[in-house]
Amino acid sequence: MRTFPQSKCCVKLLTRSVYALLSIASRPTLRHIQSMQWLLNRYFLPTLTPSDNADPERIEVPPLDSLLTEYKTLVKACLRDTSLQGRNKAEVERLFKGFSAWISDVSTLYAVDLSIRGSESDITAQKLKFATRKFCERLCDKNGLVPLSKSKRTPLSAPLGHPPNQDIWAPLIQHFDQANEYFIDELLTHMLLLVNNGIIAESDPTYSKTIASWVLWMVDTMGDEAFRKDCVRDLLSGAGSEGGNSM
Repeated sequence: MRTFPQSKCCVKLLTRSVYALLSIASRPTLRHIQSMQWLLNRYFLPTLTPSDNADPERIEVPPLDSLLTEYKTLVKACLRDTSLQGRNKAEVERLFKGFSAWISDVSTLYAVDLSIRGSESDITAQKLKFATRKFCERLCDKNGLVPLSKSKRTPLSAPLGHPPNQDIWAPLIQHFDQANEYFIDELLTHMLLLVNNGIIAESDPTYSKTIASWVLWMVDTMGDEAFRKDCVRDLLSGAGSEGGNSM
């Protein structure tokens, strides 16, 4: 196996720096250290010790929970007090850039994984699609588009409508609809997979119905007539008695 003595030296220095800083770091600095540690574990080390059996779909992506929570907290504060909206606009933009940076990091990680397997094709679109898909998966997790509290989700007893937390997450969806050409397709594809997952519907029906309400919101607020028909068809396929759930 080819060795990279200079790179290995850099890794050793980076490792020492991470652990040295951990003992003296403030909370904001810790975030940067965690990023350094993630780069060490997920980028430098895999590059130095490549695996022939790498599977891009099993890539361990960095956490996104803290950014999602920060975004949700900020937007909820602005909704409660409209006077904060102008003042916090820059903060919202900063968080949007943070989400974009996360997608970029995952794209890089995916590209490294493909290069390990010897791919020589142009993977620009592939890696962006992969990273966008992972972003959408995290966005659909509980505490993202679906509230942790079941009482704050779309009620099972009510007709399917728009999600109760649409005012919080609509700006983010609309932003990435404009900023990322793959975002809406990847988000809808993942949502429809969730809606049509009978196991999820049985174990957590309010989760499935809240995701379905987001699909309906997207159908009503964006896209052309063909887009709406396709989404409604796929959404209704999850309402059947075989493998679907009752909406």
